[in-house]
Amino acid sequence: MKDFQISGPIELPDAPGVELWEGRSSAAGAFSCVAVCRSPSRSDWPALGGTRWIQEPSADPERGVRQAESESSRLAQAMLSKNRLLQRAERELRIQDPRWANRRTAFGWQGGKGVILTSGPGQELTPARLICHGLLVEHLRGEYFASEDQGVGKGELRWIARSTHFTVGLGCAVDTGDPTAIGVLAAIYQAALTTRLVRGPELSALEVLSPECPPILEGLSVLVIGAGKVGLPLLGFLARRGARCFVFDPALAPDRIPEFVRQNLERGAAIDRYHTELLVRLAKEGRILTDERRALQLEEVQIISPNGGRTDWLKHAVDGKTSTAGFLAAAKAKGGTALRLIVGAGNAQLVDDPRIRGDAEEVLEVLRKEEIDWIPDPAVSPGGVIAVSHEQQDAWVLENVRADAFDVVRHNVRKLYEGASLLGAVDSVTLYEAFQVRLQARDPEE
Repeated sequence: MKDFQISGPIELPDAPGVELWEGRSSAAGAFSCVAVCRSPSRSDWPALGGTRWIQEPSADPERGVRQAESESSRLAQAMLSKNRLLQRAERELRIQDPRWANRRTAFGWQGGKGVILTSGPGQELTPARLICHGLLVEHLRGEYFASEDQGVGKGELRWIARSTHFTVGLGCAVDTGDPTAIGVLAAIYQAALTTRLVRGPELSALEVLSPECPPILEGLSVLVIGAGKVGLPLLGFLARRGARCFVFDPALAPDRIPEFVRQNLERGAAIDRYHTELLVRLAKEGRILTDERRALQLEEVQIISPNGGRTDWLKHAVDGKTSTAGFLAAAKAKGGTALRLIVGAGNAQLVDDPRIRGDAEEVLEVLRKEEIDWIPDPAVSPGGVIAVSHEQQDAWVLENVRADAFDVVRHNVRKLYEGASLLGAVDSVTLYEAFQVRLQARDPEE
């Protein structure tokens, strides 16, 4: 692209510690950016993060640019948190679990995120825009590796790879949403056992992931928010293990299920005929919802699993009014819901701005008063990183990727509950404090 221009690194005032690069081409109608958030202790590893497609519905490109800059920087910070927790779990599992012993480091990544923006109605993610993003990634010369994310599957990643050497994920045999969903399953299973929403002996990863796994989640009601490349596989994993599932997705009209599934298959989702049959059954039973307020007030739901969507989900206003956290707490306070846990892979569900003291704690205090726990999403969603990291192995084996995702997430969730107990309580506030302690603690080899 002859008119393609790159600027950066740019330091954003609302994202301390993040460096941002931007690329533009008027001829291609292209704007994209890459944000990198580094940990000094891991300077020998590049940043890793997916490339996300953001669509600004208005024809105001600068409004979209501001959104893209905010999304990429926030998500790069979340990716660094995710990767640090992944690294801690890897070190600890090497000591505690024979399956992990003597394995070399596979998860030393820094935090990164890419965003491609289109502005105005009907704009598509054209090959030219993808190639321009690849040129931006190439400009960073290996400081950042691009992979898949919302709106960018393997097909789009192949176009990006035409103009850069620095992509990862094309060697995965299935979409990364599959191991991410396995991680969410592990988090729900461990949290439900810890809070006694389900009972029984704690099964190993191989037992839980076996086709012969018993209905270990029987009696548990879960609302999955977002039926995309994570949410759809997750629904299948939960239903096959006995959970009573509900799903909220404004794009999932019950009378258009085959088309909805086909669109997700075209995006590379790791789903099959079973997921169509499951959605048809859920529709017949009235368990597919397209209205957010109604979904968040379902009486029997004990766990909500947000997957995908916008950043700062807990603070985002429902219908432009009450925050999601406040809405959920108010619904439970009225005796209208059985909600106990929020556990999902949606990135940056709560952005803690260090300039605003107690900002995150204020949101979580609203949940704590109604005994609603929240597991921070960086502990829940490393499945995609694990999947692409397995490209370092001699062979990419789905069973090994799934087992690693399950082990890592379950280990980190268990550690968060143990850490909260040491702090004197187990609730949304102390779980977040335990998360911060675990995130900031230094390891002996650092």
